[in-house]
Amino acid sequence: MEQLIKEIVNCRNIVNYSNDSSDSNPCTIILNQQRKDNKTFQLPEPWSGNIKDAPMLFIGSNPGICTEEEYPVSAWLEEDIFDFFINRFSKGKKLWVKKYLYPLLQGEEGGYKKNWVRYWAAIKSLAIKISGNRNIIPGKDYAITEVVHCKSKGEKYGVRQALNECTSLYMDKVLSLSGAKIIICLGKFAGKAIREKYHIEGNDKLARMVIIGNIPRSVMFLPHPNSRKPNKSILKEDLLRMNFVL
Repeated sequence: MEQLIKEIVNCRNIVNYSNDSSDSNPCTIILNQQRKDNKTFQLPEPWSGNIKDAPMLFIGSNPGICTEEEYPVSAWLEEDIFDFFINRFSKGKKLWVKKYLYPLLQGEEGGYKKNWVRYWAAIKSLAIKISGNRNIIPGKDYAITEVVHCKSKGEKYGVRQALNECTSLYMDKVLSLSGAKIIICLGKFAGKAIREKYHIEGNDKLARMVIIGNIPRSVMFLPHPNSRKPNKSILKEDLLRMNFVL
C-alpha cells in the first residue's frame, strides 16, 4: 500500500513537467493550473481511507484543492504522507479531518475548516443508503479515490487531457489493491474510465459480477454529487440487485 502511494505522489509526469512543460506531457494543463494558483504544489492524491479493507470504494474525477488545508507537499516526511492518506478519516498522527467532514487547516492555530466538504458529505450519505442505513465510518467502511490523481479547482481544467495517462498508469494498481465488493463511480469521467477499462457495455446504472483485480464486484454509475442531472440517488431496486455483496 505504501509503495503505491509513493509511486503516485512521485508520478513521472510531475518530474517530466519540472523539466519540460511542453504539450508533450498530457498532464501539463492540470499541473499548470496548480502551479499558477499555489505557492506550494500539493501532491497527487492516491486515495483516502483504508482502501485494502473498506467494503465500498467511491471513485470520482479528480480531487479538488483547498489551499488552506494541511495537505501533503514534497517537503513532508514519507511516513507522514502515508499516514495522511491511509488515516485521513481516522485518528492517525493527527486528526486530519474532524467529524469526517472538516479538514485540518495549516498553521499552529489553523484549526479546522468551518464549512464541511460537500463532496465528502454526499459520499457518506450514499454509503449509508448502500449499507442499509447502518452506522457508517468513513475510511473504514468506504475509501475514496479518483481516476485522475492530481488536484485542481474544478474538473474541467486538464482532467480530460490527463485521463487516459493517469488511468493507464494507476487504475489497475489502485483497484487491485482495493478489497471493495461495491464500487461507485461518480460523474462522467469516472464512469467513462471504468466502463472502457473493464469492458462494461451499455448505460445501465448497475453492473454486477465485474471482475476487477481478480475480485467479482458490483459497479454502480451515478452522476457527480455536484451535477444538476437527475437520478443522483440510489433507488431501493438498485439495493436489492446489489444485495448479494452487501
